[in-house]
Amino acid sequence: MKKIFFILLFIPFSIFGQLAGTVHDFGGDDRCNICHDGMLKSALFYNLYWSPTLDAYLMQPMEGSIECLDCHNGGNLKITMGQSTNFGTDLSNHHPISFIYDNALVLRDSELHEVIRVSKFLKDGRVECVSCHDVHGSGYPNLLKMSNQGSALCLSCHKK
Repeated sequence: MKKIFFILLFIPFSIFGQLAGTVHDFGGDDRCNICHDGMLKSALFYNLYWSPTLDAYLMQPMEGSIECLDCHNGGNLKITMGQSTNFGTDLSNHHPISFIYDNALVLRDSELHEVIRVSKFLKDGRVECVSCHDVHGSGYPNLLKMSNQGSALCLSCHKK
């Protein structure tokens, strides 16, 4: 029981330690609640990415992206964003999100790596903003989870 209590006590502080001093450290006692408030996020309709070569079936933003878009669509009045981080509701020029990355997709798109290789980047089997971005802090530009030098992050899912 003591071990479980310690883990539950330690987790918020370890995450806060990563968040402190990053662009997502909004300060104050409720810094976590800005994103993790349990409230239903934006019910906006988003214009999704589309391409004739897209083999995935896109859905409106889901968990792992909608929390990001709550601020990055310019609709959250609690946070002031710069123009470069305000996407509005037009996601047509951004990497597709909220689609299932499964064996069926890999069969339709031979340019994608097998699911077993990609699974660590997926949120409940889907590609979401958090698949590539570590919102709690990262040592890489744009809060990427890893270096994208030589397209390394992109090549985690894409074969070329």
